Amino acid sequence: MFDGSDNQSPSKPTRGNKRKALKVTKAMVAPLASIEPLAIKDMILKADGASASYFKRLKYKGCPVLSKKGELQEPTRYIAVS
Repeated sequence: MFDGSDNQSPSKPTRGNKRKALKVTKAMVAPLASIEPLAIKDMILKADGASASYFKRLKYKGCPVLSKKGELQEPTRYIAVS
């Protein structure tokens, strides 16, 4: 039996190996992950000791400055990037 290691050749079976192959059951397989869409306006990067980066800025031409609360400033006209 060849186990893929470099010190054995496939033509020489190992002796004394009493391990049996494991049969995979449904309980051993991880369930499928749920997929949830992400909105750019909800994506924020935060790090300790640094300011937050808001991805919603990337939706507009020129990447506008946000208020301290992370909101778009009202008097400015924003041009969407397409």
